[in-house]
Amino acid sequence: KYKVAKTDNNMNTDVGIAKCINNNLTKDTEIMIIEAGAYKAGEIKSAVGYIPFSAGILTGLGNQHLDLYGSREALIKEESSLLYSVLKTNQVYINSTVPNIESLLNDLPGCQKYGHADADISAKEVMVTPLGTTAKVEIGNLEFNLKTNLLGKHAILNLLPCIGLAHDLGMNFDEIFTAVNSISQIPGKLSLHKGAHGATFIHDGATSNVDGFLSAIDVLKIFPSENQIIITQGIIELGVEKSASYSKISHQLKDTKIKLFTTDQSFDKKNKSNQIITLNDVSSLIDLVLKKINKDSVVLIEGKFADTDLSRLLKQVNSGGES
Repeated sequence: KYKVAKTDNNMNTDVGIAKCINNNLTKDTEIMIIEAGAYKAGEIKSAVGYIPFSAGILTGLGNQHLDLYGSREALIKEESSLLYSVLKTNQVYINSTVPNIESLLNDLPGCQKYGHADADISAKEVMVTPLGTTAKVEIGNLEFNLKTNLLGKHAILNLLPCIGLAHDLGMNFDEIFTAVNSISQIPGKLSLHKGAHGATFIHDGATSNVDGFLSAIDVLKIFPSENQIIITQGIIELGVEKSASYSKISHQLKDTKIKLFTTDQSFDKKNKSNQIITLNDVSSLIDLVLKKINKDSVVLIEGKFADTDLSRLLKQVNSGGES
């Protein structure tokens, strides 16, 4: 409906955002979507302080980059700072799980919460299958059914503020449904691929954080396979919360047949059910996985791996998320 431009993948800091504005914004652009990220206090203001935003979305704030921020309080303050520069507070959308959300709601009258329950924009009856995800979406007193090719409850959660903003911009539910239904899986963000020995791979390697890791495990669980495997090099920059974060991941594996192969020795301390296998290097990890898989196996790739390593597991990936 609109002519939209956006920042490119991972171009979310000052130089990257400026380059994308120069390269992607044209005289015909009606909406420019900008992703802003930071690693320490002051970086968001430096990156986007000159931009007059008309809407803003605050996604869930986990503990990614916590080690660089130094404290969770500093992380929350920096990541939410952009919202205070939005011109229309009724077009601010905040994930309902954000810590200290009540303070933000008081500071930004008219802003909207989104989440799976007790929110201005909510999703209920979420059903995830290997083919995609469905949900019932409610905006105020309005309700419609949603279907997407994206996998996982968190995919619906990520769509909710976009749906809310689209509705506030005048799109009707038929237009929104059609647009969401047309979204292809994004390679590296829980995208499905066929690979070595005919196995199915769920590629979640674009980035990794604790909440995303847990959601990816939930997606892996829905696949009807007796041989389910996760490979990961671990999560960086968790600071003092690394042990607790890995405990959550280990607990998520409980009562499943999932095996986790990793080069991060910190997982060893959480290996109470012998489901976690640690190896000294990535090459050895992949060698072992290749011996374990067949056409009936499902493998979750969680977090970044070098292209040379991925090429041993996956065929060439296209933009549709297939191999």
